Amino acid sequence: INELQRIFGMSHVDGTIKRTRASFLAFLNRPLLCNLSYASGVLCEHCPYDLPEGNQRWDILVRKSSDLRKLVSMLNRQGATTKVASISYVNRNRVLTFRQEEVVMMAIERGYYDFPRKAGLTQLSRYKHVDPSTFSEILRSAERKIMSKFGHAKSLTTQY
Repeated sequence: INELQRIFGMSHVDGTIKRTRASFLAFLNRPLLCNLSYASGVLCEHCPYDLPEGNQRWDILVRKSSDLRKLVSMLNRQGATTKVASISYVNRNRVLTFRQEEVVMMAIERGYYDFPRKAGLTQLSRYKHVDPSTFSEILRSAERKIMSKFGHAKSLTTQY
């Protein structure tokens, strides 16, 4: 129980230990958004706590629109001002893998594509806890897929 209580984010642990079995009830220190999303059946895809201070974009997955309405209602009752910026349906024929999409979105949000750049590959790779070469490979593979899909890129040969 003492070891569980030392885990970051754990507020309280109750438990009983018998000869062959242990039962524990753990309480986590979670932000209001996390508690409300859990209570309304929503799965967080992109958490606002992963973004720099001041950005509050929150990407969520819901099974049905009533889950979204329930979450917005719960947030409003807690005094939060919410705005649904966009709704899109899950596309089973995704162009990018989840990880590639995550890396591209992070690169956009953190200014990798801005001029001048606000963040480089090394800095972005630290956020994802991967080597810069791995991050670069994921990003370039995603960019190639995007260009191929949306730019109808073809292999070109040039003769001199």
